[in-house]
Amino acid sequence: MNPKSFNGQYRPLVKSAWATQAQHMGLSVGDRAAQDKWYRGVLNKSIGVLTTAGLHDADQKRLINVMEMLAESDAEIPTVHGWSPSQNRCFQQLALEAYDKDQSHDKPNLIFWLKKETNLGDGKWTAAGKTGRTEKFDRIMAHLACIADNDYWLKRTASQSEIRLRWQIRQLLIDLDVLDWTQSHTWDYVKSIWKQSKQLPADLNDAPAETLHTVYCMLDTHVRRLADKSHIDHADLPSRRRNATTPTLL
Repeated sequence: MNPKSFNGQYRPLVKSAWATQAQHMGLSVGDRAAQDKWYRGVLNKSIGVLTTAGLHDADQKRLINVMEMLAESDAEIPTVHGWSPSQNRCFQQLALEAYDKDQSHDKPNLIFWLKKETNLGDGKWTAAGKTGRTEKFDRIMAHLACIADNDYWLKRTASQSEIRLRWQIRQLLIDLDVLDWTQSHTWDYVKSIWKQSKQLPADLNDAPAETLHTVYCMLDTHVRRLADKSHIDHADLPSRRRNATTPTLL
């Protein structure tokens, strides 16, 4: 696509997308500094660049698709009551990134997808409970980071939630027991399918945060594929039905 044709489609979409997202984030549409920060963030997360100069056709089409999604009114993610404005902005940005990366078959619209992935959205979007708000934020951000393959949030949540990650890994192994009855799914199972199995400790409790996140992402992807293959709704899996705000040591 030549630059003139691309810009003719792309620039109006950028304007519409910013108007939609600025309203959602509580920012002024005329705030040029905020718009520039938002725009460069979208470029970087979508195709890994900070300018549209010299883009190939595939990247041009990807950006157009991203801006079309961001411009849609139903792409507005509600504010989660109980989280700070900063937490909500981080959540909304990562949610969009994760949604874009999720390649599941018959993926629903953004808001419905997000409700299923986070268990938020039953009526008023609320992170209930004063002591559970931070844990819930960390848990949801860790989950979205795995889908989006976002290194920043993977590392940030890892440093705060190793206990929670061990608990989540165990829940995913329970999911695998439901989806695959041919074998038992334990830490030994993880070691058996891990390409670098010699790098895994004998005990899950001895695994460092970075390894836990990598294992969690691997298992989460595997669970998703098996669930899609068996036509099982992700929300019906044991790990999604349980209250994940009170993890225990494994």
